[in-house]
Amino acid sequence: MESPQERGWSHSTVKTMLQRLVKNGCVKCDDER
Repeated sequence: MESPQERGWSHSTVKTMLQRLVKNGCVKCDDER
């Protein structure tokens, strides 16, 4: 797997993407309940 630096992404961009994935995951879990 490539590292964020090799892909040319900034650290903040990666953090934002991870936060979005976490939020989406939480929303899905809440909807399933």
